[in-house]
Amino acid sequence: MTTPTYDLFQLARADFAAFARRPGSRASLQLFVSRHPGLGLGDEISPLDLVTRLTRRGGLSTLQRAGVLRALLVDAEDPVLARTLLQTLLPGTTTVCRELHFGRGSVDDPSEALATAWALLGDLIREWAGQDRPYAGPDLLSALRGRLRRYIIKWRLSDETPLSEEWVGADTRDPLGDLAREVAQDPSPGARCAWARGAEGTSFEDLALELGWTVPEVRRTLRAWVDEHLAA
Repeated sequence: MTTPTYDLFQLARADFAAFARRPGSRASLQLFVSRHPGLGLGDEISPLDLVTRLTRRGGLSTLQRAGVLRALLVDAEDPVLARTLLQTLLPGTTTVCRELHFGRGSVDDPSEALATAWALLGDLIREWAGQDRPYAGPDLLSALRGRLRRYIIKWRLSDETPLSEEWVGADTRDPLGDLAREVAQDPSPGARCAWARGAEGTSFEDLALELGWTVPEVRRTLRAWVDEHLAA
């Protein structure tokens, strides 16, 4: 049974509300405010308050919101601040998923694509914690777009189902369009394996027969190509 997208957001809000009430969450925000007095957030603010302030109707200017997101990423080694940053950016993940057509069959339903995007964004925030990026919000969502695109392509490379021709169009936000452009510039056997698996749904056994290889050789070649061309 799938979870409707709006239910996912409700669950995320409820989860964050519980997280924000944990002992120490408000203290983390107070320390954050004291380290960044120029943000103009006031002395008494909770994680929930901050997420509300960072919405378009939260009373902060665009530049102020950008400054807060920048500071949150700098301090994101604190799990409270990392989770607050993630919660703030969740609405933007919907746009990213739409641009990638919610995986076009790479996941069972849009909610699964969204949940995957949230997990990948959480990974990015942890990896980038401590970095000083003036445009932290857009930078994170842009990196998420690339990482989710690679996730979709990798999923297709391990799936047996052929893709329709519309996947390989010129739309630069279409993951398989990206794969088409990548392999078009690469005549190597690895690229052939990637395209056969991702776009044509060719089995490992049929690829091995075509190339005169063993199935393990095909798998190793494909894995090496993916590691080189689709590294996160």
